[in-house]
Amino acid sequence: MMGAATLDRPRWLRLSELFDQALDLPESARAGWLAGLTEAAGVDASLVEQLTRMLAKAAADTAPDQAASPTGFDALLQHALQQDEEGSINGASDLTGRRMGAWALLCKIGEGGMGQVWLARRADGLYEQEVVVKLLRGDLQQASLSERFARERAVLGRLNHPGIAKLLDAGIEAGLPFLVLEYVDGRTLTEHVRAACPTVAERVTLLIRVAQAVEHAHAQLVVHRDLKPTNVMVSLQGNPKVLDFGIAGLLDDEAPGELTRLSGRGLTLGYAAPEQLSGSALGVAVDVYSLGVLLFELLAGWLPFATEGQSRAVAEHALLHLEAPRLGQLLAERSAGRPEDFARVRGDLEAIVAKALRKDPALRYAGVGAFADDLRRWLAHRPVGARRDDWRHRSSLWLRRNALPATLGGSLALAVLAGLGVSLAQWQRADAAAHQSDQVTLYLTNLLGSASPDLHGGESPNVLQLLEKSRTELGGKFKDEPATKLRLLEVLASTYESLNRFDLAAPLAEEWVGLAVQLYGEDDLRTMEARHKLLQIYNPAGPWDEVIRQIAALRPRVARLVGQESEFMRSLLFMLAQAQMRTGQGAAAELTMQEASVMIERQFPPGSFERAHMSSYKAAILSSQGRWSEALREYRKTEQAQAQISTAHKRHALAWQRSILALQMRLGLYEQVEPRAQAMGAEIDSLLGPGSSLRAALYPEMARYHSDRGEFGEALKARQAVLSGSNGTPRPALVASRAALLHARGMADDAPAAALLAEAQELLTRTAADSRQLGPFRRSEAWLALARTGLLLDDQALATDAIQRLRDDGELHLREDRWLNSQVAQVEGELLRARGDWQGSRKLLAQRVDLLAAGADQAVPAVWQARLDLATTLVMMGDPEAAAALALAASARPPQMPKNHPLDAVLRYLELLEQGGNDASVHRARFGVEQAYGRTSAKLPARLGGVF
Repeated sequence: MMGAATLDRPRWLRLSELFDQALDLPESARAGWLAGLTEAAGVDASLVEQLTRMLAKAAADTAPDQAASPTGFDALLQHALQQDEEGSINGASDLTGRRMGAWALLCKIGEGGMGQVWLARRADGLYEQEVVVKLLRGDLQQASLSERFARERAVLGRLNHPGIAKLLDAGIEAGLPFLVLEYVDGRTLTEHVRAACPTVAERVTLLIRVAQAVEHAHAQLVVHRDLKPTNVMVSLQGNPKVLDFGIAGLLDDEAPGELTRLSGRGLTLGYAAPEQLSGSALGVAVDVYSLGVLLFELLAGWLPFATEGQSRAVAEHALLHLEAPRLGQLLAERSAGRPEDFARVRGDLEAIVAKALRKDPALRYAGVGAFADDLRRWLAHRPVGARRDDWRHRSSLWLRRNALPATLGGSLALAVLAGLGVSLAQWQRADAAAHQSDQVTLYLTNLLGSASPDLHGGESPNVLQLLEKSRTELGGKFKDEPATKLRLLEVLASTYESLNRFDLAAPLAEEWVGLAVQLYGEDDLRTMEARHKLLQIYNPAGPWDEVIRQIAALRPRVARLVGQESEFMRSLLFMLAQAQMRTGQGAAAELTMQEASVMIERQFPPGSFERAHMSSYKAAILSSQGRWSEALREYRKTEQAQAQISTAHKRHALAWQRSILALQMRLGLYEQVEPRAQAMGAEIDSLLGPGSSLRAALYPEMARYHSDRGEFGEALKARQAVLSGSNGTPRPALVASRAALLHARGMADDAPAAALLAEAQELLTRTAADSRQLGPFRRSEAWLALARTGLLLDDQALATDAIQRLRDDGELHLREDRWLNSQVAQVEGELLRARGDWQGSRKLLAQRVDLLAAGADQAVPAVWQARLDLATTLVMMGDPEAAAALALAASARPPQMPKNHPLDAVLRYLELLEQGGNDASVHRARFGVEQAYGRTSAKLPARLGGVF
């Protein structure tokens, strides 16, 4: 029934009923009847409009006394729906300049069965970006689409690969469903190869890059399902990008086949796999087939099925029942789109294409990785895995067609096969390599298949749950196939790393390295790549001593096998500099970055991403030493690259902007901080979706900002935001975040001291238990926050325990890391003051002040806080230098600080103490301090521990 293809059935039946009622009325009475219908309860106004157009069309097309047949009804309905579409999305003049969410439509650049494609620009002023907006047909079911957009956007946002154009946004605006995708300026895949890839090898190489992007998505449990040349754009620099990733799944309804009923077939017939037509279960094999079709077209110049001029029925029959032609059989034919050395397709390459195009998904490559591996072997003139399998498949087909001749020729065939034994040995070696890749992808395919709600109590598991299932099962699998297990360890470690679960990625990567050493030895590139990934996983949180040790051993091997100025070497230098920075070796880190700078400046022009990336590392090293103005100047060097950065590097640009904002806050440069942070957060959410780790990292900076300004309630909200929802922070890192939140709660007087102290003890134990996964940096954050909490709540035992753990942690390198050591000295100095050890307190607090005073930045919150902290000890011990120390503290007050800051009340209290004011005035000043800190349920410590 035509109506079922365009309307849901209840609407179609209601419209049919009303249409029949209208035809029973005299034509002169219909207008009044329609008007009354519009006012009737429960009748959709849009349905009345469709009915009105149908009746007008019927009056124009038929005689007054002629009744409309059922076929006539369907034709009239189709006419009305077409008018709806033309009125809602087909009128370019109506939509130019129209807003779809945050995007303004500029011009229509395409149109198809699903809707229209528009070039658009960001219109809310947050940043400049051109995108592609796809307007979907208005008859799609909007409620289910809206829910699905929200559910899938975060999953698709994790597709972070240079060969995949990102889905940036999705929603419904004024009844029109829309998708926002990264804009790629270039040519379609077929246009590019015909213009720029004259040889078979060049076209195969390009398709391998496309396959790598598809394989990355499969590792994230996302299947494309609509690969075709218009969904692969090649930039002007020759870099392919796959478009519309996941959109077929995004539009697909929960019920099998629902997409077909809603919007026609959600596929492109010439590139679709047979199972997409037959209604069978869909998996990664769909994309393997489509890549095979793409390769066939790039080489032959036309499609294996669904050629021009065929009816859809003929094309569907061919796709479901006929074998694709062999590339070698097409040598005598001519096509303008072929490579100049087309004869090279015979043999191994045609076997690869034939295997990818098998009707049965189980007979294709088990995954895209296996397909790409065979293409690489062909390029390297090595035996391919498809050839042996191809021989078996073709023999099977021949036997089915020629049963009698096969029987008669059996004896002769045996003799021939004996002579082929030596040749088949080399195919066995290739088959073993293909088997490894096939097993890996088959495992991941089965993992995707296990996501059925029927297997999980009616709930669909998320990506992390599926990965966790795979991780826990892997130990007992593939004991006799170490190469297969190695590949799976690589996929799982890399996937967990992309999800920021470094605690789970590190053990997998360590096992991967050990297995690679066992299989290939230390000097093999595969082992070096495994170590490189392990170092990348260690890099954010440590252990940094191990990073430094492994890089020292790895560098000569990389220089020998890959090159002294290779990208591999640059990556090692960046990681080495960060590890040196984290272990307090600031000077060594600067020298390492200087070494990297020399090769980067030789290879890349000013304003390039690579130079900006280098500047960001230099700035981080300076910032770690408290050299904030220098760091800010270095970060400013990224601004030229930011102005022209690609979407693939937009995440880096946002991270640089966040770091610039953080440095400005540390410097007390507070102009427009909050609106800028809010806009930055919205931009991060727009790019990465809600709950990203980049957004989560913005909250602690805002907490520091509010805390420095004495706005403890706002600081508490920012700390709470770190822990709210799914924010991408690795699980062990949450211990440090919880410790920081605990101190913020204490500063905001958010809970009774007893409750806060009980939680502090639990966190102290948890920090020690999660020590390895937490890493040195986050351990130091946690223990510093717990020490300050102990001081604030006047629990010297808690503060002592936390400080002792800081001092005993050899991985923190306190002797070398003067900046971290000064922070520890400050909290320990406050502890000694609480104990009455005035000289010890003075010595440690002066250590922090001396380090800060040696820097170029003086009118900053940290200097003010440290000077006032030291002055507190000097005043309380009655030291003659107390007055001078108070004067220095007063002069260090940053001019941008808000009036009536809590530390202003502390200064007034200390001045009265130092001047020997009477008891009443001192008491009033002390009460003023309590009020400034908003104390209601608990007093501040007598000697002001934990408030600086």
